[in-house]
Amino acid sequence: MLARVKQSLFQNTDQTCGYILWVPDYHCSGDVDSKYGTSGTDTVGANLFLWVSNDPYQQPYNFKNDNESKMSYGSLKGGFTAATQYSSAFRYPDPASALVKGSMVQDARTISACIAMTYTGQARLASGEVAFIEDLPLISLIEGADGKEAVSVNQLFQNSTKTARLGVNRLEIVSRPDENSHTFRDDIAAPIDCNITDLADFTTRLSQQGRTQSPGVFGFAWRGLSVDSATASAAITFELVKNIEWRPEPISGFTHAAPRTVSAVPQIQAAVAHLDRKKPGWSTRALRGLGHFAGRIGKEILTSAENTIIDAIRHPQQTLPYMAPLLLA
Repeated sequence: MLARVKQSLFQNTDQTCGYILWVPDYHCSGDVDSKYGTSGTDTVGANLFLWVSNDPYQQPYNFKNDNESKMSYGSLKGGFTAATQYSSAFRYPDPASALVKGSMVQDARTISACIAMTYTGQARLASGEVAFIEDLPLISLIEGADGKEAVSVNQLFQNSTKTARLGVNRLEIVSRPDENSHTFRDDIAAPIDCNITDLADFTTRLSQQGRTQSPGVFGFAWRGLSVDSATASAAITFELVKNIEWRPEPISGFTHAAPRTVSAVPQIQAAVAHLDRKKPGWSTRALRGLGHFAGRIGKEILTSAENTIIDAIRHPQQTLPYMAPLLLA
């Protein structure tokens, strides 16, 4: 059976940089308890991580040390929460976790996933830089950076091959499936095991599946946001959408359709290769909310390009039809 799930997240803190990173092939709730009972006393699986800070060089900790109150990566569950001296990234429930964790669903596999990023603050404060993280190696998420700590915002920018200015456009990034994306997984399966106990010197690490299958990570990183002095926050909305195929539990009462083979081999890699060849850059895009010319003028106005504004005043008959949507916004 097919299902489309969606989840919205709101970054409304006074932090100027951060990231959202997702492994969409998994459906983790980030909870200790699951439909199978307790999933572990020391660790819990997670596949969606959030981090905000005022320093793009700051690395989230992944070395738990009770003497210094350091946190390991994803040890705490929550939303976008301001970083402290020894804090780390938070884990967050996957959009499909509530469905897959329920009593009707046995397991599910991801067909496609997308993250949309929209700045919702004052237009005049729309500043900053965004990096598209298309296929980050899983191990790079929690180690491999300086001092074996987790990856920082600046390191994600160094890894990314595509960046954009934060502005009036809605930014979207689509996940790139691999040869293991067709695997059905329950809510217990996870790419990363997070330490959730008070054990000293204990780190978050890759799960067995994470080590053997090494799924890709995708998402956004941002830095240089302007903070609204009135609300002391920088407002960004993220919309996570995932299409899944799920199989019912035998006790659910749903009939289970027999699978029908349409190809002798999985077509995921062939489809991705076709897209890369025929439409390079298919996994990232910026959607213009206004027409191209109006959107361009809007950006110029918002970035105080005085020459363009003066030219618009001198030649209103040429620019007024395009500026009308901006005046009504």
